[in-house]
Amino acid sequence: MKFFIDFQKKLNESQTEVKIALRSPLRKEIQQKNGKIYQIGGVVRDSLIGKISKDLDILITGFDMNDLEDILKKYGKVDVVGKSFGVIKFMPFHYKKGDEPLDISVPRVDVKSTGEGHRDFEVKFGKDISLKQDQLRRDFFMNALAKDIETGHIHDIEGKGKSDVSKQLVRMISPKAFEDDPLRMLRAVQFASRFGFKIESETLKEIKKNADKIKTVSPDRLNEEFRKLFEKSEKPSIGIKYLIQTGLLSEIFPELNNKRFDYKTIDNIDKKYYPSFFAIFFISMKPEMVEQTIKEKIRGSNELSQIAAEVVDFLKNYGTRVSNEKLIRFSMKIHRDTIDHIDKIYSAKGQKINLNKRIDELKKKGIPTNFEELSVSGKDLMRKLKGPEIGQALTYIMGFAIRKMTNDRKLLLKELERKFSLKF
Repeated sequence: MKFFIDFQKKLNESQTEVKIALRSPLRKEIQQKNGKIYQIGGVVRDSLIGKISKDLDILITGFDMNDLEDILKKYGKVDVVGKSFGVIKFMPFHYKKGDEPLDISVPRVDVKSTGEGHRDFEVKFGKDISLKQDQLRRDFFMNALAKDIETGHIHDIEGKGKSDVSKQLVRMISPKAFEDDPLRMLRAVQFASRFGFKIESETLKEIKKNADKIKTVSPDRLNEEFRKLFEKSEKPSIGIKYLIQTGLLSEIFPELNNKRFDYKTIDNIDKKYYPSFFAIFFISMKPEMVEQTIKEKIRGSNELSQIAAEVVDFLKNYGTRVSNEKLIRFSMKIHRDTIDHIDKIYSAKGQKINLNKRIDELKKKGIPTNFEELSVSGKDLMRKLKGPEIGQALTYIMGFAIRKMTNDRKLLLKELERKFSLKF
């Protein structure tokens, strides 16, 4: 009972927050000019699911963009960066530094997607377009809910949005949804994974039928949905299973021949470790292929692709019984965060292995874990060796120091004399 009261309080606070953001004089002027203000989309859906959303997306009906812009300018700073799409970013005068602006839109309809990768859409918007028309342009019924901020009444297309949330279903509004924007197929998977919902049967059929169209979507948009699937899902494995079932996985990553995944580990990976998700996802691939695939197929950053590839390399070629020498040599040539990612995967697997701790323990004992910590430097060898020989000697003596658990300068120089016939 206490949870319900606390949650209801949060919902009321969320509603109040919107009213405060659009202070009474602004709301009164909009109402006097026959406008209506709604919260729309994710925040309304989340309130029915039982989640608190930070999304304050607002829809205002009854105005053309220019007229709405003129009104908003009286009460705050207006950024018209999205004006051509029917969206204005609004920063009320009473907001403090660091506060996020509100996204305020007018009703719109998508005419068609334009541009490579379906990144742009030709839209029509303005006061002649109704709330219902705007709702019908959206992807799924659960995302088309609109709440009147004054009355709290939820406008729902034929009651299907509330029904789908209650039944835990992701259901398309129109069979043309995936033709208009193929990314919606991946969004359906992402939402199912995120909320633990099922994809409604007809929607599932349409995704299977249109799966090949996912290849026309830009890589950066795919990356955004994969990130949400991982970071916002309690069990990302739900999404991966749908990717396999619908055929989307084969279309996006045809290189991935092995579709047997360690779902338990994927579900247990810390949400701050996105590269680790892809490392387990692509564990059957060669490290160099992992890096190439992430860069090409989802336009992943150098950091994302590098760490994922390095984690795969370690898990496949080193394993849990790696020696101190191999561990240090590996750590010296990789991204600074890779070892942390490997530790998180071991933790997700339930294995009590901590490579960072091992490296720290070596440091505490004075054992070198990089060339800077080695008591012998390149300067010591410059008069005795040339070019590549210096690097070879340093590499050798680093391994010797780790194997013998020492960093004694005299002992290391003596070993160099023996190994390379030198005299210091």
